[in-house]
Amino acid sequence: MASEKAAIADKVQKLLGKSDWKSAIAELEKLFAIDQDPIIRVRIGHAHQKLNQKAEAGKEYIRAADLYADKG
Repeated sequence: MASEKAAIADKVQKLLGKSDWKSAIAELEKLFAIDQDPIIRVRIGHAHQKLNQKAEAGKEYIRAADLYADKG
């Protein structure tokens, strides 16, 4: 699982370097399925912002805030 997480994180970094935001979102969703870290939701929101999808970005930021609140 740790190696899978590292491989996905590496792939995300490469996609972000190419500004391939749609692919980055898909890979971040896979990463979130492995590790439900709120910062991943923030990064997904950022990618939606880069795609000028403001409503989707806002939803992701709210999801991240909810996850932070749930963690205490």
